Amino acid sequence: MLTVGSRISTFKSQVCSALYRPTFRRIVCVAIMLAAGCMLLSLNLATRKAESQSVATVDEGRRGKAPFDLQDARQMSVTFHGAAGATQSLQSGQAAPRALASEDLDGNGTPDLVTGFADGRTGIITIQHGNPDAFAPADESVFERLVQGYNPESFLPDAEAYPVPAPPDFLAIGNFDHQSGKDILFASKGGGLYLMAGDGRGQFGLPVQIDLPGMVSALAT
Repeated sequence: MLTVGSRISTFKSQVCSALYRPTFRRIVCVAIMLAAGCMLLSLNLATRKAESQSVATVDEGRRGKAPFDLQDARQMSVTFHGAAGATQSLQSGQAAPRALASEDLDGNGTPDLVTGFADGRTGIITIQHGNPDAFAPADESVFERLVQGYNPESFLPDAEAYPVPAPPDFLAIGNFDHQSGKDILFASKGGGLYLMAGDGRGQFGLPVQIDLPGMVSALAT
């Protein structure tokens, strides 16, 4: 008869023999891989559930809101300079705004504002230069003031007024004469097309009409 010790020894030898069998080792490997896969799947599902809950919370909190916040609209203070008749029409509110465009006209890294106004059968074009402190400060002290709460206006308070022969219903800015600076191209709906050549320093010449075979109904560049 086998003693207890011999039975234990026989059982141990059988277990060791089974562990060294290729089939048993493959089964063990498959079992380990399945267990690891189940653990990874459960973790992935838990992570996705948490992400979906957080996304739902964010969407719920911002429902009905814009993806970015804008300040309330306010009227800018501007002082017009130029021809007396044009500035008077602008200051009195007689001139009606018709078109708007923006571009860096003087090459200082700040966008400038070009506005077209109708003044009866003629028009006015104003140029309000951008404020370098707001876009491209040249003085290092400006950065210190910004940290302290300085909030510069986007545009300088003065604007130049140019009287033009027709209401500028359409405005475009570009280097249309292939010279050194940006030019202003404007047109009157049902009227003509005009070019004001720029000198690259933010100053513009008198408007010159461009011959067309018909009347202008739209303008794009």
